[in-house]
Amino acid sequence: MLNPEILFPFSTLIKSAILSSDLIQNVERNKRAELIFKCIDDASSLEYKVVLFHWLSREDKERPEKEYFSEECINQFGRYLGRDIIEKHIAQGEDITINYSRILFEIFDILHMYINTHCVNDYIRQLIAQDHMAIVRLLTAYAPIPVEKLGIYKTDFHRLNYSNLAEIIDVSAFIKSIEDNFSHLLDIPDDYPSRYEHKNLNEGELLIQQFLWLHQHPEKDPSL
Repeated sequence: MLNPEILFPFSTLIKSAILSSDLIQNVERNKRAELIFKCIDDASSLEYKVVLFHWLSREDKERPEKEYFSEECINQFGRYLGRDIIEKHIAQGEDITINYSRILFEIFDILHMYINTHCVNDYIRQLIAQDHMAIVRLLTAYAPIPVEKLGIYKTDFHRLNYSNLAEIIDVSAFIKSIEDNFSHLLDIPDDYPSRYEHKNLNEGELLIQQFLWLHQHPEKDPSL
């Protein structure tokens, strides 16, 4: 499902994607799919497409009277959007960790779920081989972003974030790149490296150490 963190603050683009999704689901049933495919084809913004797709109402067995798209339709839309992402972005050599960091989790989820289970891993392997700083961008994209009245800030990288990332990539490639390019961060403390106790590290270094700690302590969850 769509990471709710990307909805704060609501941008005009996100609002328009949500509104488009709602409007499409209010037209005649036999015309809805055509409109979804047209939006994927014609929209210039990938963020718009991803939000539109994730805002579509899914089948709800507990509320059979609710208007929704069937699982078959959602799978068709997902495959269509996944191919669009590959053809227009990944195949063109675009670094989506830079241009689409806000929706990176959702992009990878679409590719992993609707295209195949190895395309994201293959892409990430190639990316970090060319630019080891992509590791920091990936960890940053997967870290949670709580929203408070005073603004948006990052929190620590926890077990759930590690599991979400490890589900779609082979973390051994991450480890190898960290060993080759961030050797000064390999001395992991015994206790979880919380940002409040390791203020000497910058954001990227902290996320790498938290990632390594979680990798080395699979039985522990510091968020509990």
